[in-house]
Amino acid sequence: MGAGSMAEAWQAHVAGTVACIIVLGCGNAGQPVAPGAPAAQGLPGVVAAPATPSPPGVVAAPGVQGWPAVPVTPAGSAAPAAPAAPAPPGAVAPPGVPQSFGVPECDRFAALMCARGPERCDSATRSFASWRWTVGMSPIARSTITQGCAEAAASLAQMSGTPAAPAGEAAAWGGQDTLTCSGNDVTRITGVTATLAISPAIRAGGHCTLELVDCNITAPVVIDAGGHATVTVTGGRISGTQQAVSASGSASVNVSATTVVGTIERRGPNAIVTQ
Repeated sequence: MGAGSMAEAWQAHVAGTVACIIVLGCGNAGQPVAPGAPAAQGLPGVVAAPATPSPPGVVAAPGVQGWPAVPVTPAGSAAPAAPAAPAPPGAVAPPGVPQSFGVPECDRFAALMCARGPERCDSATRSFASWRWTVGMSPIARSTITQGCAEAAASLAQMSGTPAAPAGEAAAWGGQDTLTCSGNDVTRITGVTATLAISPAIRAGGHCTLELVDCNITAPVVIDAGGHATVTVTGGRISGTQQAVSASGSASVNVSATTVVGTIERRGPNAIVTQ
């Protein structure tokens, strides 16, 4: 091969290598890099392949930078063999042949770190992978934490809420004397029929809770509620010749599905009577 053919081959090889570097850019990190390989100028993060030594007898043309040497063949000697073209990037050598390393591909995010060496390239790539994993999982983690906090708050509110009033104890009332409910009593009267000449038939005060179910009661004043008492009348009939219900203080009287005969009196702005 003549000097002109050798120069043209080297020029084609260099141009192809540069085009390959430009096309590959900086994509996937993790390819091994040959020890001692210098970084290519003008392409941060790309490590150039080791330079191929000039064959014996080849002298570089004076004043030419970056181009292959022009072979000079002494008279009477055979022309030196052309150097073997390097393996393409990413190629795997056959068994028994040492692996050759081409241009490494590196993540764009870690390009500057790759320019400082393979160790920094690998470290930057791992950091970027961790960052992407964190960003990808953050919505799931945030949703899980938010849902857990909401459930914990709901459970806490349920635990700290006001407990329901216990069911009243069934009380025996003959209907001949006034039934008194006071303090924190919780009383339930069911199915009693009574007619009283005295009043009130039922007196509720303090913080007592009284429930009348299916009772038929007749008296001058059937229910006299005061303080913070809570009286619930369900079903039955209450008949007051003077007043069916008299509520004062902060008492609350709720009448439902009950026949009411007589007037209902509210004494005080905080007294509540509903029916």
